[in-house]
Amino acid sequence: MELLSVFSDEYFMKEAYKQALYARDEGEIPVGAV
Repeated sequence: MELLSVFSDEYFMKEAYKQALYARDEGEIPVGAV
């Protein structure tokens, strides 16, 4: 079993959202890519 397979897409989306909020709070423009 791969390590990443134990995490759901929802987990990674929540982590990305937290990072975007942090970037916004630091005055950065949060940009995402898939």
